[in-house]
Amino acid sequence: MESEFNVYAPLVPVGSYAIMEYTILNGHPVWPGFGPGPGEAVKRILAHNSNWAVDTTLEKYALTFNPGGFLKRMR
Repeated sequence: MESEFNVYAPLVPVGSYAIMEYTILNGHPVWPGFGPGPGEAVKRILAHNSNWAVDTTLEKYALTFNPGGFLKRMR
């Protein structure tokens, strides 16, 4: 997942979003036996790339399959 993100990330304008879907998997909070998935990929992406940040304001109604997956390009 990170390799695909790294290919498409430069195409996203500053202030816009990349959305990582299904970050609820692997016990976040559902399907604990799924194994490393999108939620873990987001953590690795953010650890290696300071141009992106999670925007939790898009989770304001708490109904999302993408918690922590709304990545905003900061620079």
